[in-house]
Amino acid sequence: MAVLRFRFIFRIFFATLLLIGTISTFTMLRANHKSYVNKLLPHSNEDKLPIDAISPSLRILSEDVRQSNEDVTRSELNPTTKPKRRSLVIFGDDRSGTTLLTRMFSEDSNIFSVYEPLWITRKWRATEPDRDQVKDVTDVVSALMSCHFVDNPTAMKFLAHASRKWAPGLFKNPFQSPPICNGTEKGKTTCPSPETVPRRVEEACSSHYKHSVTKLAIVRVPERKLSNIFPRIINDNPDTEIKILHVVRDPRGSINSRINLGWIKEVDKAKNFAAWPKDTCQGIIQNVKFGASLEGSLKDNYMLVKYKDIAFSPVLTAMKIYKFAGFEMQESLIRWIIHATNPNKETLDKEAKKAFSSFRNSTANVEKWRQESPIERTRIIEQECGELLDLLHLERLT
Repeated sequence: MAVLRFRFIFRIFFATLLLIGTISTFTMLRANHKSYVNKLLPHSNEDKLPIDAISPSLRILSEDVRQSNEDVTRSELNPTTKPKRRSLVIFGDDRSGTTLLTRMFSEDSNIFSVYEPLWITRKWRATEPDRDQVKDVTDVVSALMSCHFVDNPTAMKFLAHASRKWAPGLFKNPFQSPPICNGTEKGKTTCPSPETVPRRVEEACSSHYKHSVTKLAIVRVPERKLSNIFPRIINDNPDTEIKILHVVRDPRGSINSRINLGWIKEVDKAKNFAAWPKDTCQGIIQNVKFGASLEGSLKDNYMLVKYKDIAFSPVLTAMKIYKFAGFEMQESLIRWIIHATNPNKETLDKEAKKAFSSFRNSTANVEKWRQESPIERTRIIEQECGELLDLLHLERLT
């Protein structure tokens, strides 16, 4: 009996030791695995990213972006080749998401971001109606993309107007910011007129910033045609890799936004409401068709992005844009995007009345027109913009 009791106790003791050993081994393996995974993932002292920023699709794309960044770094370290400057032109219609993207790039310390420079060239037409508008636009955009101002008379003329606010919604003026501006002993900043220090502007643009980004609205491009400027900008700057990001939005949404801002009248108050969607969509259609017709290197330098993709998947879409442009994306920028497209109530209330604010509830904003648009307005827009809706694969409601 005593022997049986001893065997029973021994078996319990042995089983306990085995269980403890198993738990210890599992804990050790789990800790090692976590350590290994942490070595593979980028580290940050900031707060953890939200769920959508670390989803499988984002991780895959993040790896692609990181690999692209490593390729750029290896190119920069190769003494036999001088890497081209990489720059981006954002092109789109009003109320299509271009301001949000421009503001996003302005938050990146590596990017020389210039908002709506064509407000300046447009004003020249009033006093100099015989000016070559295409040349004005391409010369100014080329200077901003390549950082070449001194030997460009049109760019020098542009700099003479760049010390003051030139466009509605201008949130940052890089020509009135360090390193172009100087700090004083009293902590104040003094900014010389850019045209008086063009070489300083060139040096700041090319050395302080790795890339350039500018936004062009369709209505300020000659004949509203991307074809008038895109090939020329590419061909005139062989030392700079310039890409075009074409942003398009459902016209029912963009027109709804303009009506809410009082830019155009509602369907029951306008004399010829149909003229607005017809004119708007004709301009967009010609540019979408042009982009689809591109071949070779021009095709590689063009990307079409839909507003709804920016609204529904802002982080993923931003990563795709950064990869397309060949830029390096910082984790802090991802957090800014999430805050801008999903702000808290306090921020929303503060920014609600600002026409050019970059802070909106993007997922709610993208389909807002469905609740606000009268059926007659929707019917007219769908009638006048049918071809564009088909090109963008958008369903009709009427």
